[in-house]
Amino acid sequence: MVSASTKNNLRAVAELNKNIIELFYAKYTSGELTEDAAKKEIEQILLSQKVGDTGYIYIVDSKGMLKVHPALKNSDLSNYDFINTQIDKKQGYLEYSWKNPSDVGERKKALYMNYFKPWDYIISVSSYKSEFIKLINTIDFKRNILSLVIGETGYMYVMNSKGELIIHPKQEGINIFDSVDSQGHYFVQEIIREKNGKIIYPWKNPDEQMTRKKIVIYKYYEPMDWYICSGVYIDELVKPLKLMKARFIITSFIILILSVFISIIYSNAILRPIKTLIEAAEKLAKGNFNVIIKVLRQDEIGRLANIFNLMVLKLKTYMGDLHRANLELEGMNIHLEQKVLERTKQLEILSNLDGLTGIANRRKMDEYL
Repeated sequence: MVSASTKNNLRAVAELNKNIIELFYAKYTSGELTEDAAKKEIEQILLSQKVGDTGYIYIVDSKGMLKVHPALKNSDLSNYDFINTQIDKKQGYLEYSWKNPSDVGERKKALYMNYFKPWDYIISVSSYKSEFIKLINTIDFKRNILSLVIGETGYMYVMNSKGELIIHPKQEGINIFDSVDSQGHYFVQEIIREKNGKIIYPWKNPDEQMTRKKIVIYKYYEPMDWYICSGVYIDELVKPLKLMKARFIITSFIILILSVFISIIYSNAILRPIKTLIEAAEKLAKGNFNVIIKVLRQDEIGRLANIFNLMVLKLKTYMGDLHRANLELEGMNIHLEQKVLERTKQLEILSNLDGLTGIANRRKMDEYL
């Protein structure tokens, strides 16, 4: 986000100065100015501009010769890699290292270049990366940073190593270097000292009655000397977990109620008909063949009830047939008993006959019989 804003800023300056060059080139071609006069005017305008604290605008041609520069005009820089890259690309963004004679070491630098072909001008807008903060219009990304909401009241903010708030929802521009928490701890100075990490500290806003613990996660962006921080109260981070726990408990309770309800339905739909079948079977086992189960359903339980009723009906029919057979057998036994009794009486009469002896008696007896 920061790099994009810087590139856009450098690009805008490069394009603006290309327009200025085009304007003076038009004056030259129309005869209003000589070529030397037009180029001198352009040089004055370009060198009068400042990019950041020490950045500037220069022009180099396709041979690596500096046509416009605050100190090195007409110098040949074709032996520098970044100049050769400019000659090849002629337009776009470029980062490189540079060391001025007065510098101890090389420093990171960036430029944006535009090409004006009629004069073979590579218009370069250059600045040290450490001075990018001077180039950035915080409006480019301030809206994005402040639109991020963490928890209920958490937010992101940006400050520098002096404790100055570069971006903040309410206190932008204020220096908080000496700010202390509710226990007197200089938490801002700790952030600046540690550069990267997180810190938890107690904090109480003026409009609040209680102190709450706050957590800030911070990261240092060295090119801008920026500390990008995101802070939120811990209880606001825990609140969604508590809400989730409450929802879980409520959901579990609902599931329990549904389980009981389903159990009742299951009992009425399955267990009660089975219990009715068991009771009917017990009555049948005790000899009650008048048991009939009312069938009110068409599922497996209903089929089982129908089979039971059919079985009872067949048993009842069988027992009826058996009873009638027993009655018929009993009648036959009575008839046989009567016959046997009659024959017994006849034998008793014959045994008492006197004078019937020998063969004649036996014949007579046989005839009699």
